[in-house]
Amino acid sequence: MRRLHFLAIAGGAVLSACAGPIDPLTPPLMMSAAARAPTITMTDAGTLGFGNCRAPSSQFLDVNDRGLAVGWSDSACAFGRGMMWDGSTMTSLGTFVPVAVNNHDLLAGNQFMPAIVTNHAFIWESGALTDLGTLGGPRSDAVALNDRGQVVGSSTTASGETHAFFWENGVMTDLGTLGGSSSQAVAINDHGQVVGNGATATGANHAFLWQDGVMTDLGTLGGSSSTVTGLNDRGQIVGGSVTATGVGHAFLWQEGVMADLGTLGRSSFAHAVNKRGQVAGVNVWENSEGSNAFLWEDGVMTDLGAWLPRGVIVGRLRITDRGEVVGAMKTGGVFPGGTLFLWQDGTITRLPLDGLAGSVTALNKHDQFVGWVGAEYVRTARLWTIGAPGAQVAAGP
Repeated sequence: MRRLHFLAIAGGAVLSACAGPIDPLTPPLMMSAAARAPTITMTDAGTLGFGNCRAPSSQFLDVNDRGLAVGWSDSACAFGRGMMWDGSTMTSLGTFVPVAVNNHDLLAGNQFMPAIVTNHAFIWESGALTDLGTLGGPRSDAVALNDRGQVVGSSTTASGETHAFFWENGVMTDLGTLGGSSSQAVAINDHGQVVGNGATATGANHAFLWQDGVMTDLGTLGGSSSTVTGLNDRGQIVGGSVTATGVGHAFLWQEGVMADLGTLGRSSFAHAVNKRGQVAGVNVWENSEGSNAFLWEDGVMTDLGAWLPRGVIVGRLRITDRGEVVGAMKTGGVFPGGTLFLWQDGTITRLPLDGLAGSVTALNKHDQFVGWVGAEYVRTARLWTIGAPGAQVAAGP
């Protein structure tokens, strides 16, 4: 395991007389802006290791509030081994691959079942695995769990359809559909509210909220479809919907009303909402020239692209409860991932990446982000901790 400490300069380095290429996320900045940059600690968790096997890799998928991170580690000769990491030690979970961890160290994930050649959803607690079963078909897949130990995902039914499920205390409940043949759960909050996407009788995709046995169609912004991405513990739900003009706009749904958040470009899509109701998402520019991040709060959409180069936001944006936005910007190439950035009170800070591409996959409530850093064919699980602003910033070379 390797731990690296950086005093990150907001947006990059101070101008110097040194020749060489300038990183698109490191424009010259005023020292006063640089002094506000937070200290960032990056930890390389390594891999499970496979001897002389080619290309050992790892990736974090989730992290809880005490820093327990979960994900997978594999290579060319050992595929798909689950793991958890406590800040110093990576522990193999065998063929069980966790996708979520709650604050009681309960893990939800999936395990390949050789006898039926497909996956089952499982939970892991104190070393013991429990098979969540299915809705009558051969396969089930967990996607999320909350601090009450409730798990959501999707499963095949006896008729061959795929339905969202809710699991609690040994019982898997079929959430049904919106009149069509399929549904998928996306997220669950600590009040047991579930959001997902389902097919209607016409075959269109609509976002839904499931609560206390009732599935509610969230509707659209006037167009044919809507898609949900997440919710908070206040029951505020975000995603994107087609409008009456056929353009996709980000939405915030609360108390029975889907609000159009608008767009600063050709279209927009919301990725996440925090406990304060602040929304992070993406604007797509006119003529599909790229995309940039936005922060929406109290009816105002702020374009974070003013601090970012023209490129493409890749993966999901994340937002902390303090309103900090973290994501990845790709300015070229085809390899997954990009340059990671943190937007904080109008200042962009580049997250350390060892000069490689990366992606953030989850965050906790203590300014810790997990994901991966890598190059083609190889990636390693990383954790970034965002500290307090630095007292001073050293001059450039």
